[in-house]
Amino acid sequence: MYSCPECGSDNVAGLSACHCGNDLSALQQLNAVADAWFNQGIEIGNQGRYGEAIEWLAACSVARPQDVECHRALAKVWCRLEHPDEALRCVNRAIALAPEDSATLLLLAYVERKRSGIPANSSHTTDPIAESPSSEDRTEQIQPTDKEA
Repeated sequence: MYSCPECGSDNVAGLSACHCGNDLSALQQLNAVADAWFNQGIEIGNQGRYGEAIEWLAACSVARPQDVECHRALAKVWCRLEHPDEALRCVNRAIALAPEDSATLLLLAYVERKRSGIPANSSHTTDPIAESPSSEDRTEQIQPTDKEA
């Protein structure tokens, strides 16, 4: 998700040094920290501590602005907090990064439904917040609340 600051190469994921010779260890450390922030946000969000989850996920999104999963997770938490406009902002950022991502498009439909006041139990769109994670490496799931389950 990062580029080499020396040559601009985008193909540096997981490398300790770029093909140009630039040391990328600081980027690896930042990536690990961003993963920890993301995972902490998801874990806390799954405990229903949505305000704290926003803080962790927002930190991750600053460290990795190109992280589609993080923007999607932020949108889910904003939905839990009944802030559909903030959720829409996050979903739109994720769509700008990955316009064909089906999980993000499903979440967009859900957020738009919440913004228009259509009940969460409508049979037209499934609840993407309660769906299983889309990534094997990171858990992106915010558990449904009792009234939404």
